[in-house]
Amino acid sequence: MNLSGKKITRATVKKVIKDNLDAGKLFIQCYQRFSGMTDMCENVENNGFEIALKSERHMENTLGIQGAWFVGSGGDYFTYEVRDGFHIIGVSNCCGSFEIAVKG
Repeated sequence: MNLSGKKITRATVKKVIKDNLDAGKLFIQCYQRFSGMTDMCENVENNGFEIALKSERHMENTLGIQGAWFVGSGGDYFTYEVRDGFHIIGVSNCCGSFEIAVKG
């Protein structure tokens, strides 16, 4: 998976998730999540990349993985980089920020 020089879109992210989640090759690392108590995004404890787990809830917003939240309608901002042996897609929006990664 090499996405260098390509525009990362929601469709790109969906394909990466679909191709790697069931194979156990997809990882996630969360940095911020929305808190209803403060009505803003707050930093979360970060323990590095963890294996992404399948989610059956809110499929349109999670795209099938726990810990992810996509707002859609152009409100998600994507980045791509290769770091420490991972191909990483960074996602940020009004509900938080996280990275999904594929090793190799």
